[in-house]
Amino acid sequence: MLDPSEAAAILRSAEISQRQSIETYRYNRCAPHLYIWGAAWMAGYLGCAANPGRFDTIMPLAMWGAILASILWSIAGAKGAHKTDWRIAASFLVMWIFTYSLFAILPPNPRAIAAYFPLLFSALYAGVGLWIGLRYVAIGAALAAATLCGYFLLKDYFFVWMALFGGAALILTGVWLKRA
Repeated sequence: MLDPSEAAAILRSAEISQRQSIETYRYNRCAPHLYIWGAAWMAGYLGCAANPGRFDTIMPLAMWGAILASILWSIAGAKGAHKTDWRIAASFLVMWIFTYSLFAILPPNPRAIAAYFPLLFSALYAGVGLWIGLRYVAIGAALAAATLCGYFLLKDYFFVWMALFGGAALILTGVWLKRA
């Protein structure tokens, strides 16, 4: 027979294991979205580096393509899975509508817009990380630091910098989360 302290230790161990399992599950579910967004950022930022005058065409195409791909991935993965996936996609859609509304009343320059999105995602990742796993806080902090470094220190190479340290970093982070 177990004494109360042994039973409590077993329950604590089970609770820790359950928490880690949920965190790993969430990381695995989100990794494909990081692949999608990383590829979109790489394509968009490299496209802008090659054609700076086409920023207002290239970046919206890349971003809306990623939104559509994320929504489709969430819908495909939601069958028999967590029913909140559509809410995540809908939340991102609300964020994008807000962002485009903000730009309509406060029109910034292309480089500022290109920095805004990674900083927005940095804040989102860090905020989500406070709820579902500290790896997201690390992603948010690293992405914000890379964006600010590129924006202030590498002005002439900002779009290439963001393709490499924004897009590629998101893809590598997806791999890191998948291996959690």
